[in-house]
Amino acid sequence: MDDRDFVAGLATRESVSLPERPGFLPPMKLGSSFVGEVGDADVKQVIGVFGIPAGEPEAAGDAPGIRMAIHRLSNGQAAVVVGAIGDASDKTADWVPFDVSRGRSMLAGLRCRAALEGRDIEALAHAVSYLSWLAYEAPFVATFEAERVAVLEMGQGCMVVTAKARFGPP
Repeated sequence: MDDRDFVAGLATRESVSLPERPGFLPPMKLGSSFVGEVGDADVKQVIGVFGIPAGEPEAAGDAPGIRMAIHRLSNGQAAVVVGAIGDASDKTADWVPFDVSRGRSMLAGLRCRAALEGRDIEALAHAVSYLSWLAYEAPFVATFEAERVAVLEMGQGCMVVTAKARFGPP
């Protein structure tokens, strides 16, 4: 099932008060970036490091990876999808925005969770929550695909190894 179909199949969104917004983003170092045409003119590709004050993309090595995405529907609603790389059926999604505790529970529901033992799951839960707030506060982001988020050892954070975004209408 395509992520957009997965998001469209979420239960109807309930009107609830907004969760507490996290403060500033954790330390981020932009490892390298490319901004320009990637297939079409409104796609940008970036590589970033989240939760690591100093680090290079090589630090990801063979760390286990997760994929994260923002998908916006034609009605403007958006959801964050988190899942296993290479297993399209091992994923979960929720409407944005949400807090870190919801990010933790999304990760706990993944079948690939055992592969992340001993890794910085807390940093990943924060990254998922921050992504949900980006989707909420930046309606011009139609899609965002973090194709590989390397989850480093405990206390080392997580690293977005490759990502791309599309801006404009969904």
